[in-house]
Amino acid sequence: MDGKDGVRAYGEHVNLGYTFKLPWEPRIFGAYAYGSGDNNPFDGRYKEFHGTILNDDSDLYGDMRVLTDQNGVTVEKIHASGLEIWVGGFSAAPLPNLNVTFCIHHFLASKVPTGFSKDIGAEFDSEISYKLTKGISFLVGLDKFYTGRFFAEASGSKSNINYCYIQAQADF
Repeated sequence: MDGKDGVRAYGEHVNLGYTFKLPWEPRIFGAYAYGSGDNNPFDGRYKEFHGTILNDDSDLYGDMRVLTDQNGVTVEKIHASGLEIWVGGFSAAPLPNLNVTFCIHHFLASKVPTGFSKDIGAEFDSEISYKLTKGISFLVGLDKFYTGRFFAEASGSKSNINYCYIQAQADF
């Protein structure tokens, strides 16, 4: 790069949700994001969108953060550039101090090398939070990232990723 490259990258992101005025306060939500990709970053025009790197946007990228940014993912030196992300979820509060959330994130690449799939994968997140007292709460989560065809083609493996956590918080 000689410092004269043109930047033609773009991205978009929208979140929508609705909480029903019913017992348990059920909420449905969804999101969509798109970041442009670039299969040839050395042609004088930089087209890969990065967005805000390492932001706290778990509603978009998922709890596991297998993908952390709109720029895509590199697996075994094969880069899938830019991301298209679809998110859908549901939450409810069956008890006053208990909340459950289920969410799925589907990731597609904007640009991939010839012969590779754009299907990066899907992450399923489930979370239960419980507030025991005013200052003590607990959080339990179980997440799974189902690797898509891109991971299998780039790495030769279809292994999925599992993630479980338990968190306790005490406020003083």
